[in-house]
Amino acid sequence: MRRKPPRPRVFVPTPAELAMLDELDVLIEMSGAVRCVDAESLQALPPRVLQMWAVQNGIYAFPTTQLVTFLGLLIGGEVVNGARLGGNRTIEIGAGNGGLAKALGIPATDSMIQADPTMRSVYGAFRQAPVGYGSHVMPLEALAAVEMFQPHTVVASYVTQKWLPGDTEGFTYGVDEVALLRRVRRYILIGSDSVHSHKRIMALPHRTIRAPWLVTRTEHPRDNAIWIWEGSGADATD
Repeated sequence: MRRKPPRPRVFVPTPAELAMLDELDVLIEMSGAVRCVDAESLQALPPRVLQMWAVQNGIYAFPTTQLVTFLGLLIGGEVVNGARLGGNRTIEIGAGNGGLAKALGIPATDSMIQADPTMRSVYGAFRQAPVGYGSHVMPLEALAAVEMFQPHTVVASYVTQKWLPGDTEGFTYGVDEVALLRRVRRYILIGSDSVHSHKRIMALPHRTIRAPWLVTRTEHPRDNAIWIWEGSGADATD
């Protein structure tokens, strides 16, 4: 299992915060995906309220219009009726509710390990909601998804690395990101220094992008980042 359990967060909302939390529920679509909204609309909320709602709904990062625009420029193509036309073959792994993949018009995949009753009990013990998987998210472990789709680019958000002896943190059923990078041309990870700086993949050459429009559930917004690795797999001309 996980070598370090999720950090407990116990929130006791005020009546005013409860009202804001109720209003935020509109962000979740019928499919379970989180709606793509402007970053400023989220950042106008008290940070504690946004974090509280994210913890209560198993949300780790928000698919803001600015993030989707940025990633869309990287992977190319045009989104028509929820599908991307042209551009590089791209998938999302660890997609969770699938909001980001839906906004980008790319396949959403996830191992769905948090649907396991044992994992749900672990998260419940720490008063955190497990991920709510979107109805459009395909139940595929990361490397299996790469094998199926043969993507040029893989996008991920807040995924946990596979634990190996010597790691300070990880998860038995996490993603072997180093192995993944050998199979694709580009790997894009959205996350936070406070959560992801320990990863083995950080020792490999990469670019780091920081932007004020990155919105996640972290207690330290300045730690938010997008990391981009250029891999050796897939056909770079596709």
